[in-house]
Amino acid sequence: MPRTKKVIRRYKEVCRAAIEAEEVAAPEPYTPPSKAQIATIEESLGIRLPADYLQFHAECEGYQLPFWDLYVLTGDVDESEHLVEANRGHRRTPPHGVALPEQLVAFFDDGTMTLHCFNTSERDKKGNYAIVTWDHETEEQDPDDLEIWAESFTEWLEEQIDEAEAELDA
Repeated sequence: MPRTKKVIRRYKEVCRAAIEAEEVAAPEPYTPPSKAQIATIEESLGIRLPADYLQFHAECEGYQLPFWDLYVLTGDVDESEHLVEANRGHRRTPPHGVALPEQLVAFFDDGTMTLHCFNTSERDKKGNYAIVTWDHETEEQDPDDLEIWAESFTEWLEEQIDEAEAELDA
């Protein structure tokens, strides 16, 4: 996964720039998920997580872009920040809105009530899921007909980095 490695390197560079610009705090000590933790998470979610997503978690060193709410795989965090617990919460029907469909696994909350998700209905030859968004306040969405945001986690991450870089340069 040379492309993913390059994207993660660029991600950390942009995160360091955001720290220097005082847009985000330095990361807390971070321990990547173990194989056993990953197996437990995958079993709980009923899917195999994409390799590029797992590589990101193995190499990100806890860095976060400004205004990010990427669900974590490990650590002493609030339940709502952990991938499995966040998805359990999103699957319960919220007081206002629509529960997250089973074929979607949310990995990121953009802060506007929109969840960025793996659409686990289908994997490509490399084991990637398409990335789609789910607005849990909008009832008219057809979970089988959501617009594809990116073809892979790596492609999605590149877009997030581009956006953060543009905001830092502004």
